[in-house]
Amino acid sequence: MYSWLANFVDCGISIQSAHCCPCSSPDRARIVAATPDLISTPPDRHSKAIRFGRLTAQPEGEFVVFLIGMRANQLWRVDRWLPVATAMPRMLKELALQRDYGFLHGEMWFGRTTLMLQYWKSVDALMAYARNRQAAHLPAWADFNRRVGRDGAVGIWHETYVIQPGRTESIYVNMPPFGAGCIAPLRPAVGPLAGARERMAAAPLDPA
Repeated sequence: MYSWLANFVDCGISIQSAHCCPCSSPDRARIVAATPDLISTPPDRHSKAIRFGRLTAQPEGEFVVFLIGMRANQLWRVDRWLPVATAMPRMLKELALQRDYGFLHGEMWFGRTTLMLQYWKSVDALMAYARNRQAAHLPAWADFNRRVGRDGAVGIWHETYVIQPGRTESIYVNMPPFGAGCIAPLRPAVGPLAGARERMAAAPLDPA
């Protein structure tokens, strides 16, 4: 009975949260040709403009990649999964307004299993937010345990990765700023930055 709905929901879509990107422009995407110079500066890093060509981002210092999401195991239990699904936008709004929490950027995809890709300044900042009694996360976690617990209607998950300096590389071809390209300047992936191995070797080390 619900198989058609499961197939539809599982398709999912990719979005970029406006709360994560306070500098985003509502204008339609524009094609922008890559130049040999630095083409992304902090004020327009979150623009939806498509950057034509091969680009790479090179974040400096350590940062954290945090993946988080939920799965509607029982699609008919809207009373269970909808409150969980609506908790994340509240947290994103809070994180966008409270920049000192250390949240840098996020991308979200919807489906029966949701996925949010987040970037944080440090694991300490991430853990501090998770345990902050004045922030939105702790009440949402308590509400999940109270409403759902272990009844199986909804699943939640997360993974945390601490990215060490000089241990990352990226490539973006004909893309608007995305992922690490929203937390670090985008540069043309040409010459010494043309290959993945070369980009990894050229990744900035911790400035300290």
